[in-house]
Amino acid sequence: MARKSSKSPSKSKKKAKADSPGIFTRLRDGYETSLAGLSHVMDHAGRIGAATLIGTTLILWIVGSDNLQARVAEIRAEEPTVAIELPAWADASKGPIEPFIAETFREFTNFATSSAGTDPFDHESLEKIQSSLAQTGWFRSGPTVRRAPGNVIRITGDWRAPAAIVEQGDGIYLVGLDAVRMRLPASAEPPVDYLTISNPYMQPPGYNELWTGGDVEDALLLLSYLADAARTGKGFRFEDLEQIAGVDLRRYVETGARSMRLKTRRGATLVWGSVPRGDGPLPGEIGYQTRLERVAMIVNGRARSEDKPGQPLVLNLEALFIDQVPYGGG
Repeated sequence: MARKSSKSPSKSKKKAKADSPGIFTRLRDGYETSLAGLSHVMDHAGRIGAATLIGTTLILWIVGSDNLQARVAEIRAEEPTVAIELPAWADASKGPIEPFIAETFREFTNFATSSAGTDPFDHESLEKIQSSLAQTGWFRSGPTVRRAPGNVIRITGDWRAPAAIVEQGDGIYLVGLDAVRMRLPASAEPPVDYLTISNPYMQPPGYNELWTGGDVEDALLLLSYLADAARTGKGFRFEDLEQIAGVDLRRYVETGARSMRLKTRRGATLVWGSVPRGDGPLPGEIGYQTRLERVAMIVNGRARSEDKPGQPLVLNLEALFIDQVPYGGG
């Protein structure tokens, strides 16, 4: 009986060991305690670092803002200068520029200079310049206007080249090869020795608008044909083209056949007839090449160069009645 009530000392020791925390538990608890302490330290340090960063930023901003404001004030004080990228046909190094073209570029430069202002952030003034220049008719599509460093206003675009002067009544009007009206500077002298188109049927349009009615377009088509023929030199030369003053549209509508009449610089009226098109001459007319040769014969002195009253020279029919003049003029 006494043996049953006795307890084994070894078993008591094992139980005590089981109730106490193990080495891994103690390591884990110590690690978590260390992390908590480190987190507290980091949080404290973070607050100090953030405060330091904010303070430093404020100091830099205060110092930098003065420099920035000074730079902005300096930029605002820069007067604008204008740089226009001119088209190849207006390259003065290749020959003299017509005075009215040079005056147009000067007007554009002065207008852009006075409109741009000194504010580098002013975009409305650039839009105003772009819109105003586009309405002059000198650009086939709206020009690009931008502000470059140094307050340089750069203007680029797809320029429309002037092709002819249209005369109607007492007015003279400038048009491009596409019959769109272009602005002529009020202070410029009228173009000298420029090809003219006189007596169109319709009234002049506004700037950058097409001259409607078809007659001005057809006249420009004929003048382009003559210029192309002069470039090839086949029966018609630049010397011959220089003797052409322009196209008279007085009979364009009256004839019903849209007949073109050329005017020479020595006063002759040459009935050219239908405009050169892809479908060829009208029935009863001779070919365009023969007409070119007849024009050359007249303008270079081999035929009379002045009209007789009511007798323009008809070039487009088979028979050509002219007063032959010997080469020597006798």
